[in-house]
Amino acid sequence: VDYLHPEKPVVTSDPYATGRNYFTRASAEEYDEEYEERMLVLEDVAALKKLAVDYLCPEKPVETDAFAKGRNYFSRYSAEEQELDLLDKDRVLADMRMLKQLAVDFMHPELPVKTTDPSACGRNYFNRASAEGPLEQIHSEGHSIQAQDQQQQHVVTMESVPPLGT
Repeated sequence: VDYLHPEKPVVTSDPYATGRNYFTRASAEEYDEEYEERMLVLEDVAALKKLAVDYLCPEKPVETDAFAKGRNYFSRYSAEEQELDLLDKDRVLADMRMLKQLAVDFMHPELPVKTTDPSACGRNYFNRASAEGPLEQIHSEGHSIQAQDQQQQHVVTMESVPPLGT
């Protein structure tokens, strides 16, 4: 799940893990003419990383510049008069909070599921007795061995299948 968090630093438990910087090694060639282009590429990569973090972490607050400006289309002097229904406004805000929570739940599957209903329950589709699948997961060990023997008896090989048209 580390790929979902590009803002976290890379952590390793191997004390002998090393990395080599291709550009600052002693035997590296000088690329003065490409230095400006490299700096532009690094700026682009930093901007892409910021976009990836913003996309993958919807629960983070939005950061803006102190000089950022915006125009409110609805409260300007030339805007048409509109009646704001407080009930509609509350409903829209509740929908937005729910959508934000859904986005957080979707992007963070490792978080536990929280419920307020004490009678809520779930059913495991894969481990139920009527599930299709390997019999050794469903039955006890004794039944599992018998089921494997039966499955091996019913194996069809390509040599036993007659060719098409005969």
